[in-house]
Amino acid sequence: MVKEDGKVQKVLVVGIGPGEKEYLLPLAKNKVEAAQVLVGGKRALDLLAQPGQETREIKGSLQDIVNFIQAKSQDKQVAVLLSGDPGLYGMLNFLLKHFSPEELEVIPGISSMQLCFARFKLPWQDFKIVSLHGRSKEMLLSWVREHSQIAFFTDSTFPPEEIGKYLLENGIENKRIIVGESLSYPEERIEDTDLLGISQCSGFQNCVMLVLDKKKPAKLWPFATPGIPDSYFLRSKVPMTKEEVRAVTIAKARLERNSIVYDVGAGTGSISLEAALLAPLGHVVAIEKNEQAVDLIEQNKKHFAVSNLQVKQGDAALILEELPVAHRIIIGGSGGKMERILQLAWDKLLPGGRLVINCIALETMSQSLELLEKTGFSEIEVSQITVARGEKVAGLHLMKGLNPIYIIAAEKGVNG
Repeated sequence: MVKEDGKVQKVLVVGIGPGEKEYLLPLAKNKVEAAQVLVGGKRALDLLAQPGQETREIKGSLQDIVNFIQAKSQDKQVAVLLSGDPGLYGMLNFLLKHFSPEELEVIPGISSMQLCFARFKLPWQDFKIVSLHGRSKEMLLSWVREHSQIAFFTDSTFPPEEIGKYLLENGIENKRIIVGESLSYPEERIEDTDLLGISQCSGFQNCVMLVLDKKKPAKLWPFATPGIPDSYFLRSKVPMTKEEVRAVTIAKARLERNSIVYDVGAGTGSISLEAALLAPLGHVVAIEKNEQAVDLIEQNKKHFAVSNLQVKQGDAALILEELPVAHRIIIGGSGGKMERILQLAWDKLLPGGRLVINCIALETMSQSLELLEKTGFSEIEVSQITVARGEKVAGLHLMKGLNPIYIIAAEKGVNG
């Protein structure tokens, strides 16, 4: 690709915008008209090729396309026509595996993503922009949970209506959905709806999809530390782990953002909720047999707008048997089946996983320590947490003690 004068004749990589000529930049138009060979999709070639220009449609083997470009660019100006912008989930990344940056000249284009934002007068600097091509449903779910505003190019195998159904099934709510297909073309199709609305649509192919909060709610607990005040939770007669004990319990669990957590004997679900907030890319299962407590967990789940928390009612041992592996297991109650639950916890924890047990009675603490050693757990530690809270009574500041709690933490070794 070196000319007689010693200069490198670069392959043009031209972003042609969303499709219609009015969105083609003047510089791109001039470059395309001057090129001798055009490589692109059928729609791009039909739109821009002129008499006398040699053309090659992009289809079949991409390696054959690369070979064609390399051969033709030896003595001719080749322009590769790419929809949207070449650098935004376009073919530029692929071309850079076969050509050096010095061999390419890139002309940017207006992406259909940009056009979608412009249609709805939305600033887009704060959106997470991704592509679903080759990505899993689980990856999309984690993105939606982590980002209040996300925009993506959809995949034909996972169209917008299926995305809507999937997000609803996984507890995502209160979202505005914008879908744009064939933007700028006469057959342009746009939907501005919600998850339920898009789940009832059909016929969308590859398109642009935006997911954003209908109205961005203020987070009830916007901090990255545990210990949500007890008063923040909806309460009933169901006992609740006090905030100071909860903070230490969560700290002992050493959660990561993608942790899978089981909360056994969840009670009001205060620990489950804190874990879900601190592991937005993970998943928490609250296991509780008391029907009133289960209802309360569901209420608090909505109260805190948590979508990565699942509540299961029933016998903890039976439920644990059916669950997949986890990174962390927290036990607040065993229903008299501590030995069985600890054996299941060992079976379900991944190597390196952590177990935390909260005990009120000294006998339960002693039994748990003995069973942990018998089961094979290591790095076993126990702490007694005694909390006293200040109260003002008759003008005097007094300290009122709460019941002491034993907190046991242990690990399943990496070779376990």
